Formats: sequence, C-alpha cells, structure tokens
Amino acid sequence: RHDRRRPIILLAIMAVIAATAAAVSMVVLYRAAIDETRIALAELSRYEARTIKQLAGAEETSPAEASSHGADLALAAFVEQDGFGSTGDFILGKRSADMIVFLAHQRRRAHTPEPMPMNSVLAEPMRRALMGQSGTWVGRDYSGVEVLAAFTPLEFNGWALVAKIDMAEIRAP
Repeated sequence: RHDRRRPIILLAIMAVIAATAAAVSMVVLYRAAIDETRIALAELSRYEARTIKQLAGAEETSPAEASSHGADLALAAFVEQDGFGSTGDFILGKRSADMIVFLAHQRRRAHTPEPMPMNSVLAEPMRRALMGQSGTWVGRDYSGVEVLAAFTPLEFNGWALVAKIDMAEIRAP
C-alpha cells in the first residue's frame, strides 16, 4: 500500500515543478516582450521627434528661431501619417499656462483630448515631456486605457511628443 502511493506522490511533485517552471518562463518572456517594446517605442519616439524638428526647420536653426510656418508644415505632415500597430499613436502637445493642450495625434479614429491641467494623472507622459524629461511610462492614459508610453520634449515651440500603445496589444499573443 505504501508502495502504490510513492509513484503518485512523485508524479505530483513533477507536475508541480513543471507548472512552476512554465509559469516562471512565461513571466520572463512577458517581461522581455515589454522591455523590447519599451526600447522600440522610445527609439520610435526619438525618431519621430527628430523628423518633426527637421520639418519645422528647428534642426538647421536654433529651436527658438524655428519659424511658425515651419511648425505649421511639421504639424500638417504629422497629422497626415497614421499611427502604428492597431492601437499605437503619436500625440503632440504643448503647455499653455497650467494646462496641457493637445495639438494633434496620428490615430485618425481617436479624438484629440480636451486640454487638461498640468498635474493631471491622465496626462503623465505629456506632463513629463513638457517638463523637459524623456523616457517611458506604463499607466492609464486620458481615455482610461492602460498604455505603454514613450515621451520626449521637442525643444521648440514648447511642444512635446508622446508615443503610446495599449498594453492589451503588447500582451496579445
């Protein structure tokens, strides 16, 4: 009787070890996928910021001398592009007093949000970019959706750029 239980116990131990190994592997792969997306999104954000500055003429002159005509051209070209992935979007914003004003975004079906206070938790990436910071962030955006966002200041016209993608798209198989 004792001998019959031993294979069952060993089998149960092996099943627990296999399940634990599978769970650890999934967590490691999930984190690697998010880190990879974070790096790619930050690079994409910096590339888009350079493109906007070039279109505005802010690369050839000092950022303060970039013409408003150049900024208008950059904004028009920006809006003509589409986002990336099924939920990815670029958003341009600027600071006006204590408000964040959203200038444009690339995802055509999305609405441009109304201005928000600078201290709004729903505009954290844009707030950071408007404060001269760049980096990545995970949290809820202005529509309440959990996103991974990369943010960067443009250093002309007081503009800032945020690239964001829904976490649900990153988590999808």
